[in-house]
Amino acid sequence: MRPPPITPFFTYTLGSSLYVPLTCRCNSLTLPETRGPNFLLPRDVVASLMRVREMELQRDDGNDDDNDNLFWEVKTIDSLVEGKQKLPSLLGKNKVQEYPDGNQHVVHPKVPDLMEEIRLQMENNDVDKTSTTKITSVVIAGEGEPTLRLNDLLSLTEQLSSSSWFSESSSSSSSIRLTTNGLIPSQQASSISNGKQESNVPQLLQSHGVSHVSVALMSADPLQYEALMQPLLLVEEDNAHSQVCRFIQQAADTNGLEVEVTAVDRPEVNKETLESLAKSLSVENPVRWRPYFE
Repeated sequence: MRPPPITPFFTYTLGSSLYVPLTCRCNSLTLPETRGPNFLLPRDVVASLMRVREMELQRDDGNDDDNDNLFWEVKTIDSLVEGKQKLPSLLGKNKVQEYPDGNQHVVHPKVPDLMEEIRLQMENNDVDKTSTTKITSVVIAGEGEPTLRLNDLLSLTEQLSSSSWFSESSSSSSSIRLTTNGLIPSQQASSISNGKQESNVPQLLQSHGVSHVSVALMSADPLQYEALMQPLLLVEEDNAHSQVCRFIQQAADTNGLEVEVTAVDRPEVNKETLESLAKSLSVENPVRWRPYFE
């Protein structure tokens, strides 16, 4: 008997991966934004990402009037089934240096709810004999930067990696992956690692169940990187490019953590120099180049 369909709320699947978005907020351009003005996503993916927006941006400021259009778009997208579309621009409304955890009005997808959604998705995938694609990885990624919620990220991956239903899924090779811009706010990372330096964050990720990290490094040139990513850093931090490179190096040096550097294939970006930089940072995998959509 075919199981009843699971209607995801925040999570979505692409290929054999189940994606889990933690936030729409970002301390740089979002990775979808870096793909170009005509980058399209499946409509069910856009619907999931819009739900995260609606929860974070409409409910946390208590001002529904300014966000009616966001909620309207969520309902409209939910009625669509096939095809692709652009993720509507937030015009910078989601850009932050750090996640506003001190704000009592902050609302976001909660870890227990995400865990339950992941469990239902994977169990449904296991028993659905009609499905030709099995989920082989859970990817912590979405519109925003997951490490802005580093505490919740570590809690989610630790619970997931230790859960019996995850380890007993039909795919014995199921892995937990993270897609990040590598810009970890130093104050947040320092508090989580008990005062240690940001370089310990990759070790924390690995010890909490993450097996693969994909890091966006858009250029080997620091100034070009700044132009392409538009990072927001706190005043006491060094430049963003060196911070990302340090994160990549330390991730590559972490046992049990596989590292991949990604970039967008734009004509002005020197691919050879970026490939060389990635190798110098001890990354064994070749750079994954993603197409740019003019």
